[in-house]
Amino acid sequence: MRTFHRRGFAGSSLDVLLADAGVSRPTLYHHFKSKDDLIVAALELYGERAREKLFASMDSVSTDPVGRMLVVFDDLGSWFEEDDFAGCLFSKACAEFEDAGCRVREIAAKHTRLVGDRLTELAAQAGLPEPAAIAEQVNLLREGAIATARSRGEHSRADVAPLARAAAETLIDAQRSRSG
Repeated sequence: MRTFHRRGFAGSSLDVLLADAGVSRPTLYHHFKSKDDLIVAALELYGERAREKLFASMDSVSTDPVGRMLVVFDDLGSWFEEDDFAGCLFSKACAEFEDAGCRVREIAAKHTRLVGDRLTELAAQAGLPEPAAIAEQVNLLREGAIATARSRGEHSRADVAPLARAAAETLIDAQRSRSG
């Protein structure tokens, strides 16, 4: 996955992938029929790992459902501080694979949907009147923060996650006040 992050998908030739992975061509083709199959497997694994980490953070930090929703931004802040932060692999994949019905885009959409589903569950637990709507808004802020942090570069991305969190808090408070 690191190679795809650094070089993109089209820029990661099979020879580069083989060299970076330290495997032979027959070994690769034993596990994957094509480079596209490798990309699909890498994106599925990337999504599983990202959700596993995020959901574990949500579950361990707070018992308050809103607090658990906002953990999304705390996790982003930590991620943005990593030296090798290179943005979202799904965004890179969607930029390179333009066919709306391709497997790569389906995997990216699935990831966003599953994160949104978790946020919707938490919003419902919090008693927010429109849990799906607030979850979508928080998820949009999450994805926007990732894109913004990527475009800003390492020296000016530190404030992105806190700003996105503050915007999410404002949206949640506004929804709470409408229901009260």
